[in-house]
Amino acid sequence: MPGENHIVVIGGSFGGIGVAQNVLASIPNVKITLINTSKDWYFNIAAARILSKPNSTPLDKIIFPIKDNFFSKYSATQFEFIHATATSLDTKAKTVTLSTSQSITYDYLVIATGSHTAAVVSGIPFKQPITDTLHDSIQSAQTRIANASTIVIGGSGAAAIEMAGELAEGYPNKKVTVISGSARLLPVLGEKASAVALKRLHKLGVKVLLGVRVLENNQSGKKGPIELDTGKVIEADLYIPAVGVIPNNSFIPPALLDAAGYLITSPEQTVSSPAVSGVYGIGDITNNPSKMASTITQQIAVTVANLKNDIEKTGTRKAFKPEKTTLVIPIGSKGGVAEMGDFGGIVLWSWLVSLIKGNFFISLAFTISGLKKQ
Repeated sequence: MPGENHIVVIGGSFGGIGVAQNVLASIPNVKITLINTSKDWYFNIAAARILSKPNSTPLDKIIFPIKDNFFSKYSATQFEFIHATATSLDTKAKTVTLSTSQSITYDYLVIATGSHTAAVVSGIPFKQPITDTLHDSIQSAQTRIANASTIVIGGSGAAAIEMAGELAEGYPNKKVTVISGSARLLPVLGEKASAVALKRLHKLGVKVLLGVRVLENNQSGKKGPIELDTGKVIEADLYIPAVGVIPNNSFIPPALLDAAGYLITSPEQTVSSPAVSGVYGIGDITNNPSKMASTITQQIAVTVANLKNDIEKTGTRKAFKPEKTTLVIPIGSKGGVAEMGDFGGIVLWSWLVSLIKGNFFISLAFTISGLKKQ
């Protein structure tokens, strides 16, 4: 009978949808209940471009209704989608309580709620907003960006650099400044990549302040002062904080979290607590240091294989072993940097950057993540 084993998945991004699809395709006699704060899946890898260049890609090319696009072929006994927020978790009773006041009982649970950023809180949706306001959030952010003459971006990572490049290219008359607390841009990459990124931003007219931190800022979108740790104050019409991530963990018992608020998981993707059974974690919500989208297919495969082992008592347990991955950071549509496996930081050809961040890459998103549209 379908639904003999009930697997609840909380989170509808790459990891959550990927686990749900692969479980349904490979494990018989299960029912999946997928819980997500939004009815839609968001290809947020395209966020910097769509926010900076509103006419570059229609929203229906990066936002897809989850149930209709990924699970339409499954019956109600096999799959259920619940549009809600998880508010609490009882691992002893194996229940999840939702914002709708529902209490959902599970046999196995997969936590894939991801993370958000200060930019999302301030209305710049680099990631899915916690509330179901994605279309409105994107359009509002596009308007705020279009109306701002001076824009300051805080951060030295990929999100900050990519956003600065897209803004400078999309609005060449705006004054764009990047404030980096690090001594160089992209500190997770090699020094060559940092130098290339800095040169590329300068070529686009972006001002870069290195080794400087923002103390206070105005995130309302109105013109206001931004205080730096040097004592200097600069004015900006819009400040975009593109630094750090915040785990979406409000419903998870504190005993299951590390000091930074991430779900503690083992290489088998299971929650690392002897008092908890049948609970898995995947993606940005976990304390796994490998959080890039390019590793999510490996994590999905491990999680599904181990769920299959739990249910069928066959096969061997799998462990996630992160490998060196490719990190591509376009800086505008005509240049960028990358760290490609063992090759280190290299300069990307303009045609390759265009390919990666153009519509062709959006069409490849499903191949890269393993998601399958139906």
